[in-house]
Amino acid sequence: MGAAPVPIGGLMVLIFIVVVVIILLSFLLVPLLVQLTPAVQSLLLLPSAALATSWANVLLLLLACLLELLPLLIRLTAKLTGRVSLLAHRQ
Repeated sequence: MGAAPVPIGGLMVLIFIVVVVIILLSFLLVPLLVQLTPAVQSLLLLPSAALATSWANVLLLLLACLLELLPLLIRLTAKLTGRVSLLAHRQ
């Protein structure tokens, strides 16, 4: 008895949920970072308000990179799960 093949649909749903959560968090965190800039400055003694804006830009850049890499990640996971299911069928 070999291991059961990994369902590709479930893995893609998981990746989709992670991407949606990251998108929602970025839309929630960017305005929050911009609004909390004076409080963050007073706590961390930051030199300027541009730091929160730069953090917002970094979050958006990471989001864009993730969205660009998403098709590659889906293909890679499909290949890996295909290999796992082939190994399960061979045994």
